[in-house]
Amino acid sequence: MERFASSFHCPLCHSMDTVTKVSSIVDGGSATSVGYHAAGRFSGMSVTTSMTALAGKLAPPSLPRFRVAAEGYNGCAVPLIILSGLCFVAIGWLFGLPSTSGPANNSNLFSLLFILFGLGFALYPIIGFVVVAIIRHKKRPRWEQARAIWERLYYCARNDVVYLPGLPPEHAVSPSRMNKLLYPPQA
Repeated sequence: MERFASSFHCPLCHSMDTVTKVSSIVDGGSATSVGYHAAGRFSGMSVTTSMTALAGKLAPPSLPRFRVAAEGYNGCAVPLIILSGLCFVAIGWLFGLPSTSGPANNSNLFSLLFILFGLGFALYPIIGFVVVAIIRHKKRPRWEQARAIWERLYYCARNDVVYLPGLPPEHAVSPSRMNKLLYPPQA
């Protein structure tokens, strides 16, 4: 039992009296308050989250976000964009039909441009979402590894360092350099 406990000592000062698990600091230094406001016909709810400065520095790695322009639209905007693009395709196709009543008109270029613009307009959000999904899928394992490492980190208040038990003292870093531990160079 003694050997197990000693592995959590700070690698710089070799004491445990000022050592705390990083996740405990973040949990203890974060607060969320929910408020409900009612004034006549108007009511609402507000959620506020606050953190101490140290808890903010030691916060867990966040899942990487990759955005496309269409991702910010609300639920009905993307289908409307796709529908608008399909309307452009239909208009281009209709203008491209040969005229039976008069001489052949030269609208093929106009109809082709309308069709291409419509297809691009309709496919843009779809392609964007697919690309974002592929990138997120590729980046997620590295984030999961960083999150697992974060769960095992400790902080020594005396030396203001974050460390992973079992690593040599030169791997103890300041909280601002914690990403060095979370995302080690890949081989």
